[in-house]
Amino acid sequence: MTNKDESKLKLNPDEELEALQNKLPPLHGLPVYSPEKLLTIDETAEILNIPRRTLDNWRWKKNISLPWIKVAGKTVRYRMSDILEWLEAKTVR
Repeated sequence: MTNKDESKLKLNPDEELEALQNKLPPLHGLPVYSPEKLLTIDETAEILNIPRRTLDNWRWKKNISLPWIKVAGKTVRYRMSDILEWLEAKTVR
């Protein structure tokens, strides 16, 4: 394979993510997200398989260490990479 052929195979990060999404079966019907994607409360609740209200309570009581981001005033978002790290830390082995 020549360098010219190899350059045709290289994808930008968005194309790589799309290619992965097309190859991988959906995880319980959930979409695949980029690690730095900011997710809504509803998307985060769906990924964690918990009610949205639970996330609201965790933020209000501040008793759960799942990081969240406040953007544009009252808008709350969760970073996918933070969710994955939090889940890894909670995993019992």
